[in-house]
This record gives sequence, structure tokens and C-alpha cells, in this order.
Amino acid sequence: MNHSKVRARAPKVTGRAALGGTLVTIAALGTFVVASGSSTATPPRFVVARRAIAIGAVLHPDDVELRPIDLDPAQAVHALADAAAITGKVATGPIAVGELVQRGSVTDAPPDAGVDEVTISLAADRALAGRLAVNDVVDVLATYDRCTVAVVRGARVDATTSGTGGLGEQSTLVTLGLPANGRVLAVVNAVRAGQVTLSRPAPGTPAPLVETPAACAEVAP
Repeated sequence: MNHSKVRARAPKVTGRAALGGTLVTIAALGTFVVASGSSTATPPRFVVARRAIAIGAVLHPDDVELRPIDLDPAQAVHALADAAAITGKVATGPIAVGELVQRGSVTDAPPDAGVDEVTISLAADRALAGRLAVNDVVDVLATYDRCTVAVVRGARVDATTSGTGGLGEQSTLVTLGLPANGRVLAVVNAVRAGQVTLSRPAPGTPAPLVETPAACAEVAP
């Protein structure tokens, strides 16, 4: 008896079936790409300086641009996300190219006429522990060997920047707006000869005249 061998024939792939398989493959690949892309969120965009901006400069739209930056929440609250909103504002300190423009970097009003400015470096514990803000009103106190005197009453904070000193200690650079009556020299002398501390007077407190106790007459400015 002859036993014939039956061989299974491979199914014939038609052109339509091949095209269908290709489309399914492409669709699956597209779904994978979309799913993969959606898992990586684009960082929010914040305002950065497009060019170097000097202190006191009035900002224009072409001075800044928006760039995607991945900031932690503590930094993001101080950053600006609307480039148009800073047009016409004034830089409270120098801003480098590519530097993040923060809320404290700009102010609404330019420095008043008849106001002198001076920048001093203070330890954090003598600058209200970093709680200074632009337009704050402060008193400048100087401590000498035997006493403390008020060098200036009612100085305005025009800019403030926190940093680290050469020995790793926290320091604060503060730019003060002073009445143009020669008190800049007194502040500089106090920084060099004594120990300067800034204090914030209570709101509505009238600024008394600067008084020098007799014990400080020989050393106070």
C-alpha cells in the first residue's frame, strides 16, 4: 500500500495582507513612540537675560527670553515666567547673560533723583538673616568699641544678594539708597571702622535724627 505524504502548504500571502501587516506594525510603532514621548515632560519656561544687564537699566523686550529650565519648587517661586511683564522695570543689580531673572532682580520704580547708593557686604546675622527685600526701609547701625550709634535712619534697600564668603560663611551684599546729604561717607567709614548691622523699624515709626552718644564721640563717624 502506498502511503502518500501530505505536505502542508504555506499560506499564500497576498499583497493586501502584506500591506495590512505593515500598517499594523507602523501603528504599533507610532503608539510606542507617542507613549514614550509623553513620559518625558517638557520643563516650564522661565525668563533669562539675553544680554548683560547693568544695575539701574530699564528692561526692554529684547533684553530677555524664555528658556525651559527644570527648577525645584523653592527656586521656581522666585523665577519669572512672563517676559512681557518685566518690560519697563528696572534692574536692581547686574544680571549676567543667561542668568535667571528673579523677582528680586527687578523693581517697578527707577532710583529716585537725589539719592546716593552704596553697596556693603554684611554677615547674614547682621542683615536680618536674609529676609531683606527690595524697597525695604532699614536703619544702619554701627557698633564701635564702646557703643552703638545710628549712622543712617530710613535707608532704602535697592538690591540684595546672598552668597558665601571666602571662609564659607554666609554673607549678604546690600545696595542701600541714601539721602544725598553725605551719609555715604558715614556708612563706608562705619563698615571699615566698626561693625554694621541693619535693623527694620516698625511701620509708621518716625525716623528720629541720628544721635551720637558722648561715649562714641571720639570714634563715631
